[in-house]
Amino acid sequence: IDGQLTQLAQTGTRPIDGGTVRTYASHDADPYLVEVSLLDGERGSESSAFSGVITVSRHDVSSEVTFKGDCGV
Repeated sequence: IDGQLTQLAQTGTRPIDGGTVRTYASHDADPYLVEVSLLDGERGSESSAFSGVITVSRHDVSSEVTFKGDCGV
């Protein structure tokens, strides 16, 4: 985050239509909050496709980036 390596702790998960939302917080005194929306894509024999949005927020300011990729199973 902001060019720095930041350790996160998962704080929760919840189902959404077509996927899952995972929430995280940094270990800082004034933590960053991170939300990852994972939408399920096609499953292969050894991998699964995902797409979604990663949102990072702190002090009522947020930034988001979309992503798309595969994960081995």
